[in-house]
Amino acid sequence: MARALQALVALVFISTISLQSCFVNANFYTDTYFNWGADHSYVFGNGEDLHLVLDNVAGSGVQSYNSYLFGSIEMLIKLVPGNSAGTVTAYYLSSKGDYHDEIDFEFLGNSSGEPYTMHTNIFTQGKGNREQQFKLWFDPTADFHNYTIHWNPNAVVWYVDSIPIRVYKNYKTEGIGFPDHQGMQVYSSLWNADNWATRGGLVKIDWSCAPFKAGLRKFNARACKWNGPLSIYQCAFPNQANWWTSPAYKQLSWDQQGKLKWIRDNYMVYDYCTDYKPKQLIKHKKDTSWKNEVNKVASGIDQRAVIDIENNRNNASEQYLVKHTGLGRIEAMATAFQALVAVVLFSAISFQSCFVGANFYADTYFNWGAEHSYVFSNGEDLHLVLDNVAGSGVQSYNSYLFGSIEMLIKLVPGNSAGTVTAYYKVDIIIIVALNIFVELLQLSSTGDYHDEIDFEFLGNSSGEPYTMHTNIFTQGKGNREQQEQQFKLWFDPSADYHNYTIHWNPDAVVWYVDSIPIRVYRNYKSEGIGFPDQQGMQVYSSLWNADNWATRGGLVKIDWSCAPFRAGLRKFNARACKWNGPGSIYQCAYPNQANWWTSPAYKQLSWDQQGKLKWVRDNYMIYDYCTDYKRFNWQMAPECSKPQY
Repeated sequence: MARALQALVALVFISTISLQSCFVNANFYTDTYFNWGADHSYVFGNGEDLHLVLDNVAGSGVQSYNSYLFGSIEMLIKLVPGNSAGTVTAYYLSSKGDYHDEIDFEFLGNSSGEPYTMHTNIFTQGKGNREQQFKLWFDPTADFHNYTIHWNPNAVVWYVDSIPIRVYKNYKTEGIGFPDHQGMQVYSSLWNADNWATRGGLVKIDWSCAPFKAGLRKFNARACKWNGPLSIYQCAFPNQANWWTSPAYKQLSWDQQGKLKWIRDNYMVYDYCTDYKPKQLIKHKKDTSWKNEVNKVASGIDQRAVIDIENNRNNASEQYLVKHTGLGRIEAMATAFQALVAVVLFSAISFQSCFVGANFYADTYFNWGAEHSYVFSNGEDLHLVLDNVAGSGVQSYNSYLFGSIEMLIKLVPGNSAGTVTAYYKVDIIIIVALNIFVELLQLSSTGDYHDEIDFEFLGNSSGEPYTMHTNIFTQGKGNREQQEQQFKLWFDPSADYHNYTIHWNPDAVVWYVDSIPIRVYRNYKSEGIGFPDQQGMQVYSSLWNADNWATRGGLVKIDWSCAPFRAGLRKFNARACKWNGPGSIYQCAYPNQANWWTSPAYKQLSWDQQGKLKWVRDNYMIYDYCTDYKRFNWQMAPECSKPQY
């Protein structure tokens, strides 16, 4: 009844309050007024421009006449240049009273040549302490940049030049505050905060640099005007006029999620959600994700967040401590001799022998269980079979170094408990998977110093999802438990064929499922971390009995009454560099058009790919060796502290 009444009330208000009063634009002349320091500041350019001024007498500030609930508030801002230490330029939304709501942008000045700190915060019902801080990736004093606060009934998003930097989602149904019941005015000010703003108050304002000026331009409120409590329903009602309620604004696009991740990985210097020492953790979900299934960081810590916590531990003890994050891996400089060798090799070895395709008939052979399996459709299809006598497997004739190895796979349907389909090195697990096995110089598949990249699919009881297991070995190091990451798939892998690809080049190894990246392992060899770039690898695929460990740690055994088990493989394709001995180390890595994997486009994931990767890892990753502190007694692998994408 209550919901029906609310809906009726909303309809009444929408019919009685004009849409024209709901959707408004803004101008400094007509829509704001000076609330202090009017003698210090001035509006010009037909109300398009505003200068705020701070000297040793006073600062200045403006606020809007109107209050707003939902929409976008945006402004172009050019910050105080030069030595701005101790100053704060603020741009925020706020209601009034002890239980006010507030959404903040604040820019903390610094000494000449040092970057500004961009401070964001949100208050709900008078409760704040939700700071996140960033260093900007440009000089905010050289020109005007767009700063936008967008919010709707789903979330608040902070944007800089159309790039999202922070998201605060609405979890009000779980007792977490959200600003959706009060109209907020728009404020902007420039003031003296040298008791805390720069290095915690250690650096004071140099008044010989005064007056300090900040420029504001093109204030625009594409938002719902607050008309009292009735607006709670009117501004949230989903219709064309309330454009912010459109499904397009319910979550960030893949591209936006990728950009958000890039900002937070490289420019965020403080996050209240990882500041465990100074104060009790505030109850809120991770606000970098837009997926409903994201786990909450509240009284407990999500296992996948532990690595982020550890990485930020040294930076979280003080609010204004700066964390510097590197971009990508450290590029190793090639010697003149290596370059000369590469040129010689390219002239001696034809490109035709470097770039190859593949076919089950022509390019693979059965290394066991040939009587159980068969190739058909002119070499396009392969069925691997497991019964209570034996399993089966194939491997490629050729070895490869860099490129893409891909295969369509349809896993064992029904009760596949205890089976493993592997696409990787054959002697490791029962998996229908592509295992790229990097051989030694002796081309041995069982050498002590082998490289290996794995996809493995661990069967399960009927109706239960497969576990997709990934692993990597470098120079024989990896062990089955040491570099694992495991996932549940977001589809039924036994209902149809799906593409599984391993792409690797001198920069990174990337695992893909249906063109969606699920894992990245970057090259930090220059820092002593192993990387598979010195050995050619054959391709293996197998189906075998692993019921001593594969399903629930060996508790669930194979039901042989369901045998024979069949896994389908299709369209094996090796768009890769054929291994021709040690000379290929230089030939396959040499950057040119034939070695397409060396193109700058493959040095890092696109924004869209990073967004998809984050979605998979937030929602479907169930194990990561980099967060298994108990198993490794906090002695984590060195790559775990490095950015991977």
